[in-house]
Amino acid sequence: MNDASLFEQLRNKNFSASKIFFERYYGRMLALCRRYAGNNEEALKTLFDIYDSTLEFLLNNLVEPKESVWPHLKLSLIKQLIKYQKDSGLAFRVSNTVHPKSQFELDFNLFAQSERIELNTVSRDILILAIQQLSPSHRLIYNLCSIDQFSNDEVSELMEYNLDMVLINYEKAKYQLYKNIERILYKPMA
Repeated sequence: MNDASLFEQLRNKNFSASKIFFERYYGRMLALCRRYAGNNEEALKTLFDIYDSTLEFLLNNLVEPKESVWPHLKLSLIKQLIKYQKDSGLAFRVSNTVHPKSQFELDFNLFAQSERIELNTVSRDILILAIQQLSPSHRLIYNLCSIDQFSNDEVSELMEYNLDMVLINYEKAKYQLYKNIERILYKPMA
């Protein structure tokens, strides 16, 4: 069954079509939730919590799928993830306070020699772990801007924040991501 006929069956409230739809897109939806969640268990819980509202949003806002439903489902899922995280108390904190977590982070010399880690050389598992270690607000902004390729203006509109807030928190998210990768890669052996 192609996506167009499956989508029509979903509009007619066909339960078996809903099951097929879920099974067809489960892996992609979970992978997306995994990037936006703090860990795999949270990702699974989030997916089950927002699946119905995502499907309802998709059915109400998509007129007719041409080829694949996935781009529309992805956008609907991202919008529901943003709403879910906002409803869970997500908020950006504008702060310039630095809280080192280890002796490794106590060097605040901005002119010290350091090598920038190339993200394309980092394994996928380490990158996912580093993204999951970001605070929820930074994880959300990093995913939207870097991975899902939304423009800063689109992110500002989606999240209902001003553009400066998005830009500041995106830079903070990138900085923290690199710190997380360094911490994972160069963790002192005990």
